[in-house]
Amino acid sequence: MSRRVMVAALCVGGGIAALAVSPFVSAPSPSGPPSVAGLLLGWWPDVVFGVAAVVLAVLYLLGVRRVPGWPRGRTAMWLTGCAVVLVATSSGIGRYAPVMISMLLASQVLLAVVAPVLLVLGGPVSLALRALPRSGRDDVPGPREWLVALLRSRVCRVLTQPAVAFGLLLGPFYLFYVFGSVDVVLGSHWSHLGINAVALLAGYAFFWSVIGVDPGVRRLPHAGRIGQMAALLLGIGYLAVVVGSANTVLGEGFLAALGLVDVAADQRNAGNLIWALGEMPVLVVLMATVAQWARADERAAVRADTEPDLAAYNDMLAELADPPRH
Repeated sequence: MSRRVMVAALCVGGGIAALAVSPFVSAPSPSGPPSVAGLLLGWWPDVVFGVAAVVLAVLYLLGVRRVPGWPRGRTAMWLTGCAVVLVATSSGIGRYAPVMISMLLASQVLLAVVAPVLLVLGGPVSLALRALPRSGRDDVPGPREWLVALLRSRVCRVLTQPAVAFGLLLGPFYLFYVFGSVDVVLGSHWSHLGINAVALLAGYAFFWSVIGVDPGVRRLPHAGRIGQMAALLLGIGYLAVVVGSANTVLGEGFLAALGLVDVAADQRNAGNLIWALGEMPVLVVLMATVAQWARADERAAVRADTEPDLAAYNDMLAELADPPRH
């Protein structure tokens, strides 16, 4: 067995083991209010998402070694996205997420918006299609064939449909923070893991269909993608207003009993964090999409102006090669 295969097998095995032991090694509950130093330095490795972030980074780098000339920018995007997942789940933000609305929302917005944008721009599917070996046999599919089958599957097509991806991305946020079901997540390790997984996967599916550089998804025209991003901006903005207004304190009974922070003030801070962490990346992506649309229109206009000239030039060459006989 080659060293690369052994490393990949160890990474996958570590991820499976982490999932199995996660309920028993969750981070200890904080005993006091957060400080800047505590949020930055109070790390406790999340044995599911922390391990997954490291595994994905290692597997990506193994793929880069097999594909000469792979763009460094894509590698930087992917590794930065993995780092965001690590920060959202294993730093002080992740430790305080189960007991503070502001940190819970900060963690989930990082997983649903910031990390997916970076991971999608890393082009992992394109890298895998070039790095994975073919089976060499028609009757025995290999890793590359399995990946192609997954990309062509009905599940993949459904999850990357614009309306489905949009609903999966914003739906849980509205369910928990607008309709007041956040008590399901607070204090429950399994629920916290589940909502983090939904946030990350839904965010990846949404941004893959909007700005993804990988094959495997049918994207809307530029106007449709701009409409998607504008709708997401409105959805995140309304969520920030509802949460930040603090007319109804979310999870008041559970959070007030802990006595870590002023619950109403923390919820107002959560609204500000939604604006900062959610709106700004989406706005940047929206502006980039508008710029891509403008460049595409310019290229189309150049082609339209050039094609008649090329046709006339080709006719002239044909006439010179075979002059008419009188």
